[in-house]
Amino acid sequence: MKLKKWTRVACLGLLMAMLLSGCASEIPIPEDMDEQALLAAGQEVFDLLIADEFETICDRIRDDIVTQVEITPEKIQKQMDVDEQQYGKLKKVKETWTSGVPADEEAKIEEHVIAWFECEYAEQRLVYGFSFDLDLNLIGMSVNRE
Repeated sequence: MKLKKWTRVACLGLLMAMLLSGCASEIPIPEDMDEQALLAAGQEVFDLLIADEFETICDRIRDDIVTQVEITPEKIQKQMDVDEQQYGKLKKVKETWTSGVPADEEAKIEEHVIAWFECEYAEQRLVYGFSFDLDLNLIGMSVNRE
């Protein structure tokens, strides 16, 4: 049982690394997926993140993911919070786009989609990725600090 849990955690870590590197951004979302609904779901999470609503974000993550990875509001804050002293204030969301990630049974990664937000801060550009299953349940997130 512990090996299975460890494998899932490792796979989620791999997924987060893929998101951070941007390598998943070239694959389109499934044809039957509503791109505007995906971007709207991402916008909701982004707005919560900017408002420091980490507990609400944690509540929106699919239950099995929260349990498997032991996600807490504190862990979300540590991973996703942007230090205004380092990056400055958020100026604007410069661009949004979507991408898909195919299932990989060997790596235990389910098919999912990502809403991307390229943001311009006073001192730097950041790219946020919000991952959703095909039912638009939040399953992960990342921020690429370039």
